[in-house]
Amino acid sequence: MAARQTCGQCRKRFYICLSKKLDCCLECFDGTPADPSSLMTLPAPAVHRPTA
Repeated sequence: MAARQTCGQCRKRFYICLSKKLDCCLECFDGTPADPSSLMTLPAPAVHRPTA
């Protein structure tokens, strides 16, 4: 599912599946700005702390 939700050009991941015909999001295709609420955000990187 991740592959169908990820833009092939800008690599942004969306909550919806993108069109196979376009192979990219609308922002990359024609400049239409993407709604920020439709984008998935990556989780914060884990902080590893050494144990004593």
